[in-house]
Amino acid sequence: MHRARGLDPKRGAALLFVVVIVGLLALAVVQFQRRTHLESVSATNSVRALQAHALTRSGYAAAAMLLRTDMTLGNNIDDRNEVWFPGDEAGSAMPIPVNNDVVTIRIEDQFGKFPIAALLDAQGDVVPDHLRALVKLFEGLDFEEVNPDDLALALVDWIDADNHGEYEYNQNFAVPNTPPEHIDELGRIELFDNLSPAQLAELARHLDTRAAKEINAYTAPPAVLYAMNATIGFDEAQELYDDLPDNTSLLGTYLPKNTRYLPFTTQSTRFRILIGATVGGVTRKVDCTIERNDADQSVKLVDWSQY
Repeated sequence: MHRARGLDPKRGAALLFVVVIVGLLALAVVQFQRRTHLESVSATNSVRALQAHALTRSGYAAAAMLLRTDMTLGNNIDDRNEVWFPGDEAGSAMPIPVNNDVVTIRIEDQFGKFPIAALLDAQGDVVPDHLRALVKLFEGLDFEEVNPDDLALALVDWIDADNHGEYEYNQNFAVPNTPPEHIDELGRIELFDNLSPAQLAELARHLDTRAAKEINAYTAPPAVLYAMNATIGFDEAQELYDDLPDNTSLLGTYLPKNTRYLPFTTQSTRFRILIGATVGGVTRKVDCTIERNDADQSVKLVDWSQY
Protein backbone atom coordinates (compact mmCIF):
# COMPACT_ATOMS: atom_id res chain seq x y z
CA MET A 1 0.00 0.00 0.00
CA HIS A 2 1.38 3.32 -1.13
CA ARG A 3 0.97 6.61 0.75
CA ALA A 4 0.12 9.82 -1.19
CA ARG A 5 3.03 12.18 -1.28
CA GLY A 6 2.50 15.96 -0.75
CA LEU A 7 3.76 18.63 -3.18
CA ASP A 8 7.43 19.29 -2.85
CA PRO A 9 7.76 22.73 -1.17
CA LYS A 10 10.60 23.66 -3.52
CA ARG A 11 8.52 22.82 -6.58
CA GLY A 12 5.58 24.84 -5.19
CA ALA A 13 7.77 27.89 -4.62
CA ALA A 14 9.21 27.60 -8.12
CA LEU A 15 5.71 27.44 -9.61
CA LEU A 16 4.61 30.53 -7.65
CA PHE A 17 7.75 32.36 -8.77
CA VAL A 18 7.01 31.50 -12.42
CA VAL A 19 3.40 32.72 -12.07
CA VAL A 20 4.59 36.02 -10.56
CA ILE A 21 7.21 36.51 -13.27
CA VAL A 22 4.68 35.77 -16.04
CA GLY A 23 2.24 38.22 -14.46
CA LEU A 24 4.87 40.96 -14.24
CA LEU A 25 5.91 40.36 -17.83
CA ALA A 26 2.30 40.53 -18.98
CA LEU A 27 1.84 43.80 -17.07
CA ALA A 28 5.04 45.17 -18.58
CA VAL A 29 3.85 44.26 -22.09
CA VAL A 30 0.49 45.97 -21.48
CA GLN A 31 2.20 49.09 -20.12
CA PHE A 32 4.62 49.10 -23.06
CA GLN A 33 1.78 48.80 -25.56
CA ARG A 34 -0.15 51.55 -23.78
CA ARG A 35 2.88 53.83 -23.73
CA THR A 36 3.62 53.09 -27.38
CA HIS A 37 0.00 53.87 -28.28
CA LEU A 38 0.05 57.14 -26.33
CA GLU A 39 3.33 58.18 -27.93
CA SER A 40 1.93 57.32 -31.35
CA VAL A 41 -1.23 59.35 -30.68
CA SER A 42 0.85 62.24 -29.33
CA ALA A 43 3.10 62.22 -32.37
CA THR A 44 0.10 62.06 -34.70
CA ASN A 45 -1.61 64.94 -32.90
CA SER A 46 1.61 66.98 -33.03
CA VAL A 47 1.73 66.52 -36.80
CA ARG A 48 -1.95 67.41 -37.09
CA ALA A 49 -1.43 70.50 -34.93
CA LEU A 50 1.37 71.65 -37.24
CA GLN A 51 -0.85 71.03 -40.25
CA ALA A 52 -3.71 72.97 -38.64
CA HIS A 53 -1.31 75.82 -37.86
CA ALA A 54 -0.20 75.86 -41.49
CA LEU A 55 -3.84 76.02 -42.55
CA THR A 56 -4.45 79.07 -40.33
CA ARG A 57 -1.53 80.80 -42.03
CA SER A 58 -3.12 79.94 -45.37
CA GLY A 59 -6.41 81.37 -44.08
CA TYR A 60 -4.66 84.60 -43.15
CA ALA A 61 -3.07 84.82 -46.60
CA ALA A 62 -6.49 84.32 -48.22
CA ALA A 63 -8.08 87.04 -46.06
CA ALA A 64 -5.25 89.48 -46.78
CA MET A 65 -5.60 88.75 -50.50
CA LEU A 66 -9.34 89.50 -50.38
CA LEU A 67 -8.72 92.86 -48.71
CA ARG A 68 -5.90 93.72 -51.15
CA THR A 69 -8.09 92.81 -54.11
CA ASP A 70 -10.84 95.04 -52.78
CA MET A 71 -8.41 97.99 -52.92
CA THR A 72 -7.30 97.25 -56.48
CA LEU A 73 -10.89 97.44 -57.73
CA GLY A 74 -10.90 101.19 -57.14
CA ASN A 75 -13.78 100.85 -54.69
CA ASN A 76 -13.74 103.77 -52.23
CA ILE A 77 -16.69 102.49 -50.19
CA ASP A 78 -16.68 99.53 -47.80
CA ASP A 79 -20.12 98.12 -47.14
CA ARG A 80 -21.99 94.89 -46.44
CA ASN A 81 -22.02 93.96 -50.12
CA GLU A 82 -18.27 93.32 -50.13
CA VAL A 83 -17.05 89.80 -50.88
CA TRP A 84 -15.15 89.73 -47.59
CA PHE A 85 -18.13 90.76 -45.42
CA PRO A 86 -19.10 87.75 -43.25
CA GLY A 87 -22.86 88.29 -43.18
CA ASP A 88 -25.23 89.21 -40.39
CA GLU A 89 -25.00 85.98 -38.39
CA ALA A 90 -22.55 86.07 -35.47
CA GLY A 91 -20.91 82.75 -36.32
CA SER A 92 -20.90 83.00 -40.10
CA ALA A 93 -17.56 82.40 -41.82
CA MET A 94 -16.16 81.70 -45.27
CA PRO A 95 -15.03 78.06 -45.77
CA ILE A 96 -11.95 77.44 -47.92
CA PRO A 97 -11.31 73.77 -48.88
CA VAL A 98 -7.65 72.70 -48.73
CA ASN A 99 -7.29 69.12 -50.00
CA ASN A 100 -9.38 67.04 -47.56
CA ASP A 101 -9.45 69.73 -44.88
CA VAL A 102 -11.23 73.07 -44.49
CA VAL A 103 -10.07 76.39 -43.09
CA THR A 104 -12.64 79.06 -42.26
CA ILE A 105 -12.13 82.82 -42.19
CA ARG A 106 -14.32 85.59 -40.87
CA ILE A 107 -13.39 89.20 -41.66
CA GLU A 108 -14.92 91.86 -39.42
CA ASP A 109 -14.71 95.56 -40.17
CA GLN A 110 -13.36 97.19 -37.02
CA PHE A 111 -14.51 100.61 -38.24
CA GLY A 112 -18.05 99.29 -38.01
CA LYS A 113 -17.58 99.01 -34.24
CA PHE A 114 -17.48 101.47 -31.33
CA PRO A 115 -13.91 102.80 -30.71
CA ILE A 116 -12.99 102.36 -27.04
CA ALA A 117 -9.88 104.58 -27.06
CA ALA A 118 -11.94 107.38 -28.65
CA LEU A 119 -13.75 107.71 -25.32
CA LEU A 120 -10.75 109.75 -24.12
CA ASP A 121 -9.29 113.05 -25.25
CA ALA A 122 -5.57 113.77 -25.59
CA GLN A 123 -5.27 114.31 -21.82
CA GLY A 124 -6.88 110.99 -20.98
CA ASP A 125 -10.17 112.54 -19.87
CA VAL A 126 -13.55 111.24 -20.95
CA VAL A 127 -15.29 112.92 -23.88
CA PRO A 128 -18.89 113.39 -22.62
CA ASP A 129 -20.63 112.77 -25.96
CA HIS A 130 -18.62 109.63 -26.53
CA LEU A 131 -19.58 108.35 -23.09
CA ARG A 132 -23.25 108.99 -23.90
CA ALA A 133 -22.78 107.02 -27.10
CA LEU A 134 -21.26 104.12 -25.15
CA VAL A 135 -24.23 104.04 -22.79
CA LYS A 136 -26.58 103.91 -25.78
CA LEU A 137 -24.55 101.05 -27.23
CA PHE A 138 -24.95 99.02 -24.04
CA GLU A 139 -28.66 99.88 -24.02
CA GLY A 140 -28.92 98.52 -27.56
CA LEU A 141 -27.11 95.31 -26.64
CA ASP A 142 -29.56 94.87 -23.75
CA PHE A 143 -27.58 92.73 -21.32
CA GLU A 144 -30.21 92.17 -18.66
CA GLU A 145 -27.77 91.33 -15.86
CA VAL A 146 -26.12 94.78 -15.78
CA ASN A 147 -27.16 98.40 -15.99
CA PRO A 148 -25.85 100.16 -19.16
CA ASP A 149 -24.70 103.23 -17.19
CA ASP A 150 -22.80 101.10 -14.68
CA LEU A 151 -21.22 99.05 -17.47
CA ALA A 152 -20.07 102.22 -19.23
CA LEU A 153 -18.64 103.73 -16.03
CA ALA A 154 -16.80 100.52 -15.21
CA LEU A 155 -15.13 100.64 -18.65
CA VAL A 156 -14.30 104.32 -18.28
CA ASP A 157 -12.71 103.81 -14.85
CA TRP A 158 -10.60 101.02 -16.36
CA ILE A 159 -9.17 103.23 -19.13
CA ASP A 160 -9.25 106.89 -18.07
CA ALA A 161 -6.17 108.69 -16.76
CA ASP A 162 -7.40 109.42 -13.23
CA ASN A 163 -7.78 106.96 -10.36
CA HIS A 164 -11.01 108.36 -8.93
CA GLY A 165 -14.15 106.40 -9.49
CA GLU A 166 -16.41 103.66 -8.21
CA TYR A 167 -14.68 100.99 -10.28
CA GLU A 168 -11.05 102.03 -9.86
CA TYR A 169 -10.32 99.12 -7.51
CA ASN A 170 -10.25 95.58 -8.86
CA GLN A 171 -9.42 92.70 -6.50
CA ASN A 172 -8.16 90.45 -9.31
CA PHE A 173 -6.35 92.78 -11.74
CA ALA A 174 -4.56 96.10 -11.54
CA VAL A 175 -6.60 98.85 -13.23
CA PRO A 176 -4.31 100.10 -16.05
CA ASN A 177 -5.93 103.53 -16.55
CA THR A 178 -5.15 103.23 -20.25
CA PRO A 179 -7.19 101.88 -23.18
CA PRO A 180 -6.86 98.12 -23.74
CA GLU A 181 -4.60 96.69 -26.42
CA HIS A 182 -6.76 93.58 -26.85
CA ILE A 183 -10.53 93.31 -26.71
CA ASP A 184 -10.20 90.19 -24.52
CA GLU A 185 -9.07 92.48 -21.70
CA LEU A 186 -12.69 93.51 -21.18
CA GLY A 187 -13.33 90.24 -19.33
CA ARG A 188 -11.10 91.46 -16.49
CA ILE A 189 -13.18 94.56 -15.75
CA GLU A 190 -15.63 94.57 -12.84
CA LEU A 191 -19.21 93.91 -14.05
CA PHE A 192 -17.85 92.67 -17.36
CA ASP A 193 -16.48 89.63 -15.53
CA ASN A 194 -20.08 88.65 -14.76
CA LEU A 195 -21.00 88.45 -18.43
CA SER A 196 -21.23 85.07 -20.14
CA PRO A 197 -18.74 83.99 -22.83
CA ALA A 198 -21.50 84.55 -25.42
CA GLN A 199 -22.06 88.10 -24.18
CA LEU A 200 -18.33 88.87 -24.21
CA ALA A 201 -18.19 87.55 -27.77
CA GLU A 202 -21.09 89.86 -28.62
CA LEU A 203 -19.13 92.77 -27.18
CA ALA A 204 -16.20 91.87 -29.43
CA ARG A 205 -18.55 92.19 -32.41
CA HIS A 206 -19.44 95.75 -31.36
CA LEU A 207 -16.27 97.19 -29.78
CA ASP A 208 -12.80 97.97 -31.11
CA THR A 209 -9.73 99.22 -29.24
CA ARG A 210 -8.81 101.93 -31.80
CA ALA A 211 -8.62 105.67 -31.09
CA ALA A 212 -10.03 106.85 -34.46
CA LYS A 213 -13.57 107.99 -33.67
CA GLU A 214 -15.10 107.60 -37.14
CA ILE A 215 -17.53 104.71 -37.62
CA ASN A 216 -18.37 103.11 -40.94
CA ALA A 217 -22.15 103.39 -41.02
CA TYR A 218 -22.31 100.98 -43.97
CA THR A 219 -20.94 98.03 -41.96
CA ALA A 220 -22.00 98.97 -38.41
CA PRO A 221 -24.61 96.71 -36.74
CA PRO A 222 -27.88 98.26 -35.46
CA ALA A 223 -26.65 98.74 -31.86
CA VAL A 224 -23.67 100.79 -33.08
CA LEU A 225 -25.87 102.90 -35.38
CA TYR A 226 -28.18 103.46 -32.41
CA ALA A 227 -25.20 104.68 -30.36
CA MET A 228 -23.99 107.16 -32.99
CA ASN A 229 -26.78 109.72 -32.66
CA ALA A 230 -28.54 111.36 -29.72
CA THR A 231 -32.08 111.22 -31.11
CA ILE A 232 -32.25 107.99 -33.07
CA GLY A 233 -34.34 105.17 -31.60
CA PHE A 234 -33.39 101.52 -31.84
CA ASP A 235 -36.20 100.73 -34.30
CA GLU A 236 -34.96 103.56 -36.53
CA ALA A 237 -31.41 102.21 -36.22
CA GLN A 238 -32.68 98.79 -37.31
CA GLU A 239 -34.49 100.38 -40.25
CA LEU A 240 -31.34 102.26 -41.23
CA TYR A 241 -29.33 99.04 -41.04
CA ASP A 242 -31.85 97.18 -43.19
CA ASP A 243 -31.85 99.89 -45.89
CA LEU A 244 -28.10 100.54 -46.05
CA PRO A 245 -26.09 100.66 -48.21
CA ASP A 246 -28.82 100.92 -50.85
CA ASN A 247 -30.70 103.92 -49.46
CA THR A 248 -27.92 106.32 -48.47
CA SER A 249 -30.34 109.26 -48.08
CA LEU A 250 -31.37 107.82 -44.72
CA LEU A 251 -27.96 108.74 -43.30
CA GLY A 252 -28.90 112.40 -43.26
CA THR A 253 -32.31 111.58 -41.79
CA TYR A 254 -31.20 109.33 -38.94
CA LEU A 255 -27.64 110.56 -38.36
CA PRO A 256 -27.88 114.36 -38.73
CA LYS A 257 -24.67 116.19 -37.98
CA ASN A 258 -26.10 118.47 -35.30
CA THR A 259 -27.15 115.57 -33.03
CA ARG A 260 -24.41 113.10 -33.89
CA TYR A 261 -22.27 111.73 -31.06
CA LEU A 262 -19.71 110.19 -33.40
CA PRO A 263 -18.88 110.96 -37.05
CA PHE A 264 -19.33 108.36 -39.74
CA THR A 265 -17.18 107.30 -42.65
CA THR A 266 -17.68 104.97 -45.59
CA GLN A 267 -14.13 103.61 -45.71
CA SER A 268 -12.35 101.21 -43.39
CA THR A 269 -8.68 100.54 -42.77
CA ARG A 270 -8.75 98.12 -39.83
CA PHE A 271 -10.06 94.55 -39.86
CA ARG A 272 -10.29 91.63 -37.46
CA ILE A 273 -9.77 88.17 -38.94
CA LEU A 274 -11.00 85.04 -37.15
CA ILE A 275 -9.50 81.85 -38.58
CA GLY A 276 -10.27 78.24 -37.72
CA ALA A 277 -8.69 75.01 -39.01
CA THR A 278 -9.25 71.39 -37.96
CA VAL A 279 -7.11 68.43 -39.03
CA GLY A 280 -8.03 64.97 -37.75
CA GLY A 281 -9.86 66.36 -34.73
CA VAL A 282 -7.07 68.80 -33.79
CA THR A 283 -8.23 72.42 -34.01
CA ARG A 284 -6.25 75.64 -34.15
CA LYS A 285 -7.84 79.10 -34.05
CA VAL A 286 -6.40 82.53 -34.73
CA ASP A 287 -7.73 85.98 -33.81
CA CYS A 288 -5.70 88.65 -35.58
CA THR A 289 -5.97 92.28 -36.66
CA ILE A 290 -4.64 93.84 -39.83
CA GLU A 291 -4.53 97.42 -41.05
CA ARG A 292 -4.96 98.30 -44.69
CA ASN A 293 -3.24 101.19 -46.45
CA ASP A 294 -5.19 102.28 -49.50
CA ALA A 295 -2.39 104.61 -50.61
CA ASP A 296 0.08 101.84 -51.43
CA GLN A 297 -2.50 99.01 -51.45
CA SER A 298 -0.78 97.10 -48.64
CA VAL A 299 -1.93 95.29 -45.51
CA LYS A 300 -0.02 95.04 -42.24
CA LEU A 301 -0.47 92.52 -39.44
CA VAL A 302 -0.73 94.36 -36.11
CA ASP A 303 -1.90 91.61 -33.76
CA TRP A 304 -1.88 87.79 -33.76
CA SER A 305 -3.31 85.52 -31.07
CA GLN A 306 -3.40 81.75 -31.56
CA TYR A 307 -5.05 79.13 -29.40
